Amino acid sequence: MKTINLLATLRDIAGSKSITVPFDDGQTVHELLQAINDLNYELGAQIATAAGELTGLVHLLIHG
Repeated sequence: MKTINLLATLRDIAGSKSITVPFDDGQTVHELLQAINDLNYELGAQIATAAGELTGLVHLLIHG
């Protein structure tokens, strides 16, 4: 499980400052995006396109 911190619009959509998603070390960013989408479709749709590309609304920081 990984905790994802959310800011601004994404926080409003999720209704919280962070979400916890099922994600293990060694999985890909694409798998993380899919896990977020599975958890909250509306949130996932704001983060990535149907093709799996990040939208301009997000910045992805790993160990940030």
